[in-house]
Amino acid sequence: MNRVIFDILSQNGWTADRKIDITNILNYLKENNHSINQQQREFLKNFGELEIFFEAQKRPKHKFVNSYNIQIFPTEYGIYQHYLDLYEIYAKSALIPIGGISSYNTWLVLDTDLRIYGVFEYEIALLGENIFEVIENLYENREIYWDVVRPQI
Repeated sequence: MNRVIFDILSQNGWTADRKIDITNILNYLKENNHSINQQQREFLKNFGELEIFFEAQKRPKHKFVNSYNIQIFPTEYGIYQHYLDLYEIYAKSALIPIGGISSYNTWLVLDTDLRIYGVFEYEIALLGENIFEVIENLYENREIYWDVVRPQI
């Protein structure tokens, strides 16, 4: 993780040894029939209930700067099972909802290897191989490629 990403996380209350009680999150996931592995549990203990506010780097020839508010609140960002089933086919992995990017109407889902996807209705994009890469990709204004998932008819 580079220094800028570490600083963004630190400014938002994150530490490498952060551990929260995820009992309510686990209950919510269980009630909604989501399986969760140990890596995902550790992720939620370390990043759960964290809001990450930051502005992206200013791009040359652009007047405005993108601002992001990543919210790791699984209990507040439910996803209809119909959509989740389609996202899992695309990702080739079981997924759990972990939060969203509030200003972009994007929900976040986490796969069993801790890759994070952005989703919205029938659209999905791999935002990063981990939370640090997600923040770095958004901060550095890297292009994100969205795909469309549709039900089989």
